[in-house]
Amino acid sequence: MFGGLQSLLDPQTPEARRPAAVIRLRKYAGVEAGFTPFTEILKQRTMEQMAKPDMIYPSKGEMETELSRNQSYVDGMTALFTKYKLTGWEEPMAKLKVQLAAYDAWVRTTLLPKARTDFREDPRAYALELESYGIDIPPAQLAAMAHAAFTEIQGQMNGLAAQIAKAHGYPSADYRDVVRQLKKQQLTGEAILPFYQARLKAIEDIVVAQKLVTLPARPAIIRLATAAETAQQPAPHMVPPAFLHNTGQRGEFVLPLNAPGATGSTGDKYDDFTFDAVAWTLTAMRRGRGMSCSSTRCWSMGCRWRGCCMRSTRRMWKGGGCIRNTSCSRLSLSRGNLRRCSCGCCGRQGRSSTRNCRAGSCSRRMLIGYWNRMWC
Repeated sequence: MFGGLQSLLDPQTPEARRPAAVIRLRKYAGVEAGFTPFTEILKQRTMEQMAKPDMIYPSKGEMETELSRNQSYVDGMTALFTKYKLTGWEEPMAKLKVQLAAYDAWVRTTLLPKARTDFREDPRAYALELESYGIDIPPAQLAAMAHAAFTEIQGQMNGLAAQIAKAHGYPSADYRDVVRQLKKQQLTGEAILPFYQARLKAIEDIVVAQKLVTLPARPAIIRLATAAETAQQPAPHMVPPAFLHNTGQRGEFVLPLNAPGATGSTGDKYDDFTFDAVAWTLTAMRRGRGMSCSSTRCWSMGCRWRGCCMRSTRRMWKGGGCIRNTSCSRLSLSRGNLRRCSCGCCGRQGRSSTRNCRAGSCSRRMLIGYWNRMWC
């Protein structure tokens, strides 16, 4: 629901389209004539699935994580309507809040007790999801490739960690300890955006000076995420522009706030993307030479045909990963960053799978999305 409303209540969305968000909200709440509350539809479909034999339920950790973040989405929807000063949304929003609270309570009493204790997916579902990302390698073979690549990277990291530990005076040269030391330099709140803006400028200066690639003439859009966007995606990520009916909308590099962990406590939270060293890789891949440049190139050449744009999307994922793993990765590693796979798709807590890394099919070093979790 939050995503559906956010697509209309966005700075790059034409103002004439924004009132449609109120109509969409009324449909979600079942206030609009002929529409059933969205939560009731979810309950009905969930119960239909539960009635089938041998159903596989989500993991307990995944469900608890999502439930703990739902209030952020509710607050985010209210904030969007308030920001754009629309009218007529208060009544359906009040009803929707009651419906969502009741739905969460229903999930806790009906679904959560049936949740799996093991976060690993059924092998059949795992293979199907890999295929949905265009990865046709059998899971067993993919796992073997990933472990081999991880072992190779560990060796490289140990050598680099020794240099970083010596330069900074760290007591241990083990790469795990070095990463922990680097992660102590955390950024919080309003300090995140200016830091990444400065890092982007530094990278673009290097790109221009070394004549590595031609950069777009217009500046990048880089902004902080709201609390709701952080709950939706707790890792820095690129929001690509619309490929259909685009009237000048551009991609955005979105930086999340410090996201809490599954229980919502401050002691258990994501800290993988808000420290100095990781900013080199993230910025280079997400904006400096990765997906933003790919989509900008597509539109700057006047490419509006759907087939061409979809092919560009596939190249965008593959090109972003492969480019980053050559000169950009050497740059980030030399700056004290030991993490090569910092893909925003991989930062989902409780997920230890290759399927979260959309660049996995093109680059051996991008095969294991769980590196982000294992290296810390």
